[in-house]
Amino acid sequence: MFAEMKAHVNILKRKIVELENQTQEQLARLNTELSRNHNPGLIQRWHDEALQGEVKHSTRLDAIEKDAKEKATCFIHIELR
Repeated sequence: MFAEMKAHVNILKRKIVELENQTQEQLARLNTELSRNHNPGLIQRWHDEALQGEVKHSTRLDAIEKDAKEKATCFIHIELR
């Protein structure tokens, strides 16, 4: 049971790293585009899109963390029995 839980935690850690990498890639792309263009409306749109992306990633990370905590709690209860 412990091995299964550890494997699940490792999967969740990989997902978190993937989401963090996606966010960094999006920010890098945004910075590149911003350096090429100085159109205020376009810059604002990209900024808004980046913020929406961060919120989505943050929400997904929160859900992953909550799932991991719930599974860890269940695991602890099972082990205590």
